[in-house]
Amino acid sequence: MTCEATIAAEAKKCKANEHLEGTTCVANTKQVACDNTNLNSANGTVSNNQVTITRSNGRWSAPEKCKLNCNTGYEKKTDPITHRESCEKQNKYYWKCEETTTVSSLN
Repeated sequence: MTCEATIAAEAKKCKANEHLEGTTCVANTKQVACDNTNLNSANGTVSNNQVTITRSNGRWSAPEKCKLNCNTGYEKKTDPITHRESCEKQNKYYWKCEETTTVSSLN
């Protein structure tokens, strides 16, 4: 003779700052990579590679956007159409202007 039994598991309760993943309570915050969408880090570095996201109402928050820091001699530019950030070589133009005076004489 074969018998089968189904035992209802008691719902596990997690602490206020935790949520249930499978059968384990885990923290409602975690470290993830920053959002590098539309970011070209050539000639620069990202200062906040890892950011904290939070779980609320069953969903994780979006990660913070990466912060681009340009190397010396480069400046951050944002394309107005694509909103892509990049580090572009600084162009330094020096203009030398001289004032000229025109003298006219009337006889």
